[in-house]
Amino acid sequence: MRFISSAFRFPLSAFALLLLLGLGNQAMGVPVFHSLFLKADGSFHAMGRNQFGQLGTGNTTDKTSPTQIVASGVVQVVGGSNYTLFLKA
Repeated sequence: MRFISSAFRFPLSAFALLLLLGLGNQAMGVPVFHSLFLKADGSFHAMGRNQFGQLGTGNTTDKTSPTQIVASGVVQVVGGSNYTLFLKA
């Protein structure tokens, strides 16, 4: 797994961290208040603060556990304080 960003300010439970490390993540990004996970199978997951809809779930509900955003085909993810972008193949 490679890190996309090193800024981490949203609390991540030890359970969630162990779960994510064991799921075959290809990349992990931690913009300011949310975390992004790109798995080796091309699925994209996010968790954390969602005040501006930056997780991509279609609402503004914060997520305390990883939530699948895209099922497959994602090759890159990037995020900032209040946004997330992903690139599909």
